[in-house]
Amino acid sequence: MRRTVIGCVSALLGVTAAFVVIEAGLRAFHLAPTEGVVTVTEAEFRSIPGLYSPNQDMTDWRKRPLPHHVHINSLGYRGTEFPRDKAAGELRIVMVGDSFTYGDFVNDGDTLPAQLERELARWRAGVRVINAGVGDTTIDAQAKMVERALPVRPDLVILTFTENDLTDLADTSAWDRLAANRKLKSHLPLSVLYPALRRLALWNFALDARARLHVLYSARAAGLNTASAVDQRSRLAARLPLLEVYKKQLIALRLGLDAERIELMLVLFPSHFTVRHGGSTEQLDWLMRAGAEAGVHTVNLLATLRESGQTVERLYLLPDDGHPSARAYAIAVKFLAETISHVRIA
Repeated sequence: MRRTVIGCVSALLGVTAAFVVIEAGLRAFHLAPTEGVVTVTEAEFRSIPGLYSPNQDMTDWRKRPLPHHVHINSLGYRGTEFPRDKAAGELRIVMVGDSFTYGDFVNDGDTLPAQLERELARWRAGVRVINAGVGDTTIDAQAKMVERALPVRPDLVILTFTENDLTDLADTSAWDRLAANRKLKSHLPLSVLYPALRRLALWNFALDARARLHVLYSARAAGLNTASAVDQRSRLAARLPLLEVYKKQLIALRLGLDAERIELMLVLFPSHFTVRHGGSTEQLDWLMRAGAEAGVHTVNLLATLRESGQTVERLYLLPDDGHPSARAYAIAVKFLAETISHVRIA
């Protein structure tokens, strides 16, 4: 019995020592951050429209070459504070999408919604663009994010499509994953442990590894590579069922917003694989047709980015990451602002 107890204690001490060494190494070599943006608890979910825990302010160090400032306001949205109640004469736009909308690895003021707000302010006074982007989501979760944003009374909803949205539709719903996450960290024992765990480098390293694997899987499944045009066409054919699902959900979203007298715009933001000349455009072409058939004003940013005169390496955060740069967002909003100025908003 005594040997068993000693063995258990020795094993526990060994695991603890290994944990301390790994944690110290991750911190010393800056291999993982000790803080990250967190989503809402169940209590917060019931009280605010956004999906991020309110009042966060930090420098996000998930990728050491790409530190960026993140502020989550009191309503759970990324960006500056704004009142829940809309002022008379104010134009409110809610932007929903994945990490391209949220603005992974760029500062708050450089995200697509933030730059669009500044650009639209040149056209008219009293414009608010709300960043409701959440990474790893697609249209099913984004439609629910729009529903949660209705209390802030948007006049226009802009849905951003990115090219992993289709494979994300085939995956476990991000909405269900977020719900499971809320449940876990809102109940014992994680409700007690989570505030400490989220500040551990090892915890954040594990989360980042899981996210990288998901991105890698999505990119491969979506065919985002330099394969031949024939191969890419065959991949498009394989994705047609998911494209039809996306189209049906787009129609459902439009009908729901029509009932609220809110306009909907679909913006197609291509990946750097597609922006490179020679990349397949068939998926975006299909979505342009699908948007028209769904009665949704649809904008494809591909030509705008390709004709900008900028290299792909300047439009995206290559080689460190594949997300758009602040420069790409700036080019996109010039085109979007002019497009929005011609949209009839109730």
